Amino acid sequence: MNKPFIYAILLGITWLFSMPADASGPSDMDHVISAMEKDNPADFEQVMRTFVDYARKGNIDAMVKLTSKITISNMGGVKKVKEFYEDQTVAVFRRFTKISEGGVTERATGAAGSTGWNFKKVFAAPDGKEIRMEFSVLRENGKICITGFELWK
Repeated sequence: MNKPFIYAILLGITWLFSMPADASGPSDMDHVISAMEKDNPADFEQVMRTFVDYARKGNIDAMVKLTSKITISNMGGVKKVKEFYEDQTVAVFRRFTKISEGGVTERATGAAGSTGWNFKKVFAAPDGKEIRMEFSVLRENGKICITGFELWK
């Protein structure tokens, strides 16, 4: 017998013995289904769309109510968040009025074990210009909230 053949057999035997006794645990698909049952993406996307609607109406207080407490703290408090929304957010969502259907939806985890979804969407203006944005929407202390959003390339 040649050495490469013997090494292949030994590698195969090592692989077999390294397998768990019961490899029939939950599949990746089972994990996805479980996550979707616990945290239905449609519920999280609705919070994102509501946030955008509030921005278009200039309802800063309602936007803040949908914002994560951790995010508010990290940004320096409610006053700073309101300033950011007034100065940099409202005008964007007033200009880009159409949100794409579909897009990319990914499972997300945040601080202290919070879970939810990231949504990557295309926003279009009436003049045809488009921007891509990613929103992180997590369940924080039982409440679904916006934890962040940014331009997505």
